[in-house]
Amino acid sequence: MSQWLRRRYDVCIIALLAYIPLLLSAPGKLPADTKLYLYLNPGRLLSDAAWTWDNRQLGGWVPHQNVGYLWPTGPWFAFFDWLNIPDWVAHRLWLGTLLIVAGLGARWLAKILDLPVNSAFIAGVAFQLSPYVLPYISRTSALLLPWALLPWIVGLTLKIIREPKLKYFAVFGLIIMSSGGLNATALLMIAPAPVVWLIDAWSSRKISFRRALSLTGLLGLISLIMSAWWAAGLSVQGKYGASVLSYSEALQSTSATSTATEALRSLGYWLFYDRNEVTALTSASTPYQNNLLVIAVGICLVIAGVIGLFSDHKLKRPLSMMLFVGVVLSVGAYPTDSPSPLWSYFADNPKSAISLALRSSSRAVPLIALALAIGLGIFAIKAANYASQRSPRLRHLVVPVTFLFICLNVPALFGGRYIDPAISRPQEIPTAWTQVAQLLDQRFDAGHTGSVLILPGIESAAYRWGYPVDPILPGITKKPLITRDWLPLGSAPFMDLLYALDDSFQNGTADANSIAPIARLLGADTVMVVNSYQYERFGVQRPERSASLVASAPGLTPIGNFGELSINLAEDYETNDLQDFPPTALPEISVYEVIDATPGARITNNPIVVSADGSGMVDLAAAGLIDGKSSILASGALDEPSLQQAVLNAPEVIVTDSNRKRAHQWRGSQEVWGATEGVGPVTDSFDAFDNRLPIFPLATDRLEAYSISENYSGSVMSATAYGALLSYLPEYRPSNANDGNINTSWLVGWGVDPIGQILTYTSNTGRPKVEHLELVPAQLSFEQRQVTAISVSVEGSPWTKHAIDPSASVTRIDLDQPAQSVRIRIDGVTEGDNQLPVGWAEVLPAAFQRSEEITVPSDATMLVKPTTPVSFVFTRLRADPYDPRRQDPELSINRNFFVTNPGSFTISAQATTTSDAAVSSTCRDDLLTIDYLKILTKVTQVQGSAITIESCGEFTSGRGLRNIQTPADSPFTINQLVLRSTRAKDASLSITTPTSNTRTNRTTSINSCTSGCWLELNDGWNIGWEGSLADQTLADPVASAGGRLLWNLPATPDNTKFETTWAPQKRMWIGIGVTLFGFLCALVVLAFPLLRRRTLRTDPQTMTQSVLIRSAITVVTSAAIVGALVISPLYGLFAGLVTAAALRSRSIHKVGLALVSLGLLFLIAQQIRTGAAPSFGWPSVFRRSHQPILLGLVLITIDSWSATRSKSDKPVVSTASVSEL
Repeated sequence: MSQWLRRRYDVCIIALLAYIPLLLSAPGKLPADTKLYLYLNPGRLLSDAAWTWDNRQLGGWVPHQNVGYLWPTGPWFAFFDWLNIPDWVAHRLWLGTLLIVAGLGARWLAKILDLPVNSAFIAGVAFQLSPYVLPYISRTSALLLPWALLPWIVGLTLKIIREPKLKYFAVFGLIIMSSGGLNATALLMIAPAPVVWLIDAWSSRKISFRRALSLTGLLGLISLIMSAWWAAGLSVQGKYGASVLSYSEALQSTSATSTATEALRSLGYWLFYDRNEVTALTSASTPYQNNLLVIAVGICLVIAGVIGLFSDHKLKRPLSMMLFVGVVLSVGAYPTDSPSPLWSYFADNPKSAISLALRSSSRAVPLIALALAIGLGIFAIKAANYASQRSPRLRHLVVPVTFLFICLNVPALFGGRYIDPAISRPQEIPTAWTQVAQLLDQRFDAGHTGSVLILPGIESAAYRWGYPVDPILPGITKKPLITRDWLPLGSAPFMDLLYALDDSFQNGTADANSIAPIARLLGADTVMVVNSYQYERFGVQRPERSASLVASAPGLTPIGNFGELSINLAEDYETNDLQDFPPTALPEISVYEVIDATPGARITNNPIVVSADGSGMVDLAAAGLIDGKSSILASGALDEPSLQQAVLNAPEVIVTDSNRKRAHQWRGSQEVWGATEGVGPVTDSFDAFDNRLPIFPLATDRLEAYSISENYSGSVMSATAYGALLSYLPEYRPSNANDGNINTSWLVGWGVDPIGQILTYTSNTGRPKVEHLELVPAQLSFEQRQVTAISVSVEGSPWTKHAIDPSASVTRIDLDQPAQSVRIRIDGVTEGDNQLPVGWAEVLPAAFQRSEEITVPSDATMLVKPTTPVSFVFTRLRADPYDPRRQDPELSINRNFFVTNPGSFTISAQATTTSDAAVSSTCRDDLLTIDYLKILTKVTQVQGSAITIESCGEFTSGRGLRNIQTPADSPFTINQLVLRSTRAKDASLSITTPTSNTRTNRTTSINSCTSGCWLELNDGWNIGWEGSLADQTLADPVASAGGRLLWNLPATPDNTKFETTWAPQKRMWIGIGVTLFGFLCALVVLAFPLLRRRTLRTDPQTMTQSVLIRSAITVVTSAAIVGALVISPLYGLFAGLVTAAALRSRSIHKVGLALVSLGLLFLIAQQIRTGAAPSFGWPSVFRRSHQPILLGLVLITIDSWSATRSKSDKPVVSTASVSEL
């Protein structure tokens, strides 16, 4: 045994390094790794994985790459769950197995490359302990599969090159099948590795070009077959699911940290550097940014690896090329403001499909890590041989010292830090959750099959007791769950309604009256409030606010409280709502029943029609105009013929000022909406974070279906930016700088550099021209900076500079000529915190100032018949009153609406007051105007600061465009106006009919539809559902105003069968079948010795010398072209000149190594000089070394392909041409 251990010491050390540190890391705790349900219920996750529609979450959605859990992750955890092994142990063994597979793979590859034992050991340990794993190991460890299997893929490629036996192809296919299921990009980014070695084999004349091409094609075909199982699911998700790539990460963010320096250190993943006010998103990242020892050790290993890979004449070509390709792919479009020509398309088109697919370019780092690991192994042996010439004792120190450096490069290896404490939780979830799950299961079994709605939504499920990331309920209960998640992964209309309700909680503007009606529309029969969340982690509201609101909601009945009463108060985190909402002991979970939430399909003969999106529906519920018990049609969801038919039969049409044309971002749960736009955008620059939900795809080109901003002055204000960097603050939009209200302003700051920002005024031809500017600084209640210098351009003329007195209340600037287009650029600001905003309240004379008006949708009102009642609901946009940097986006209501048929309206309003103004019930004329005429109103109800106002009589309107306004300076601030038609009646209830559900099928019986009707099912809208009535295929479904499946059925006899089928599932079965066939073929090959040993028939052929770049002109030209492509044209010129100068002395690689080394050493010097703190922007502090390092890598790679003929270039006998098996 001891003799075996001595022979296999390297394997033992690799195994110990893989498992022991992990098993000692946070015993009993689990990180938020990959998927919560792998631990809560792996059997259910496995059974769900192959299905492309899941109605247990988000109202029904197309899961994103869930099929990847079929292999190998799902079976692993299901097996250990079956053995009753603790989850945390199964998790550590999983991670340890990933590490040992990677380490042994690199060791095996090194031995295939004929490196000695010690060299192979160093290569294996270096690759296994790569810092690349740190941002993934506690969060998405399944994404490490391509990294762990990369050495095996390369090794098998080399085996196939040397001896193309069928067994190698079979194993290659099985490895590919195991590597990419959960992230296609991670597999795609390592795909160049086998290609590099095939190119090297051809260039060194080990195989012919024809054989290289055929092997590439064959391995590619095998990869496609063995990836079909998850590719099919990905294609279904891409066509029928949410645009996950668009909503999740923008190229601008993912590329912000991928410098060449960080890529060489096997880092660069943006999540590794990101952090919020509370914690770093990856705790292990901190030493790599502020610990000079760790930084220095890592740099030494990189330099040694580069030296090593170039010092082996036989391996320098493929290793240098793999390193170079890895770095070029990893840095991607960095920096996005001046990317390399190779990546310029992606930077210029960040929302294209290929840009989104390749945005996570740091997934190519395994190529770098593997090349440097092999290089480090070579370096260790070369260094040992060199040391032995000086002293035999030194030779024995080289490998241990190298090993020590490798370990020091991973501080998480020591002290049990592999498991990130910032994203971990106890193995057992709190008892309160299991008790709630039991209650919900009992209700489900009793027929309450509706969903559970969690309010408010909790980002990443961050609780005081732990951080599970994924919602817990789907893993422990039968009942479906609907709650806000990081991304809107369900049906766009359904997500819009769900998020609109949740947005009102996040913004501090929720109305208790809206909760039950919206819950019914969403198909929820239960509302659940969780009070133990970490509100400070993502800046959400304290639980006291939402708990009291839900408890007061009409239409909800308490079922029970779970968990001990406790006060949830974060330390060292101040909020402004403690006085109004003092810390209160709350249960962990409170559960409520939604009254009259009947499950099943809804049949409605003549639904009401609303011009509203999700936020408009929430407003209607708050106003009491809908109760959620009837199906409702959204005008924007219908094409024009269907809308006309619906409006003609509707008992009422209700128009809101929602469905605004505005930007939307998904980086958090607060400040997600941009300013309301007019015909054109608000900003003059590209907004990479604007990802609007396609709520109404049939109304994309119908401007009348949207609420838009207008001022009817023929002028437009726009700017290159407004508000903050990572959130939208519409109260600081450009139009505020020309609205005549000194209390509003255009501001830019909070992470956005104001220098260079441009505010633009444009008016239509024929309108009066501006002769001078009147700049009024913003009047804010919080600290700000002031403008000190600007430049002005009129009608596109050159910029004219002007100094600004920051203390002046108004600054007049005469223009060079009267103009209809004026641009104002900020050139200088006062000193201060660079987060503080800067801007103006007004910039033009009073004669040009116009207040913003919102013109509401008219697509439905234009089609109504004379007897159809039309009502209007207008709601003022508000912000959280406790957020110090926010003010309400609208200080008053100013709306334009179209009345098609003359009629009378009753007017009511909901208002608030914060003053001590006397409240009187007498009529007054200072609260409302319609068409600029004062309307008499009176206060009818007072509840604290909430006030109800009604008109003193009916308002009668003729046909035409009308304007309604509330004052911005009244003691009563009106938040919502309702103009209800005097002919309006309550909508009739829908008839509910039970449905029979399977995974991909819904069946129900149609009744009470003798004159035609609308059928609404519980699932979220998706065109993948194909409906049939009495076996006759129907048109595609549309979305109801509740975001659910809706069909317009013709006149139908009672008891007629309706059936709908999820058609895309067929594609998944085909993909799984293709891979299963490939899997069985691989097993057959491996099971039978004759097949295992069978080799592709070869034609012996003597090869000539290696394919190298031998002409000096060609070498210089190649360096210039490659440098120009991967860096810049200027650096391409440098590469050519440096190559030409160093070619004669054969020192090209030395110059390249010097550039790489100096670039890396610059990191240390700059860190010492600046003391840059760990942050998302930390890598950019050293951006000046980025291009020189790339230049150095270009020179090293070019030199490896331009060397003179070496001893390794002797003619060889090759397995050249392709023939039959």
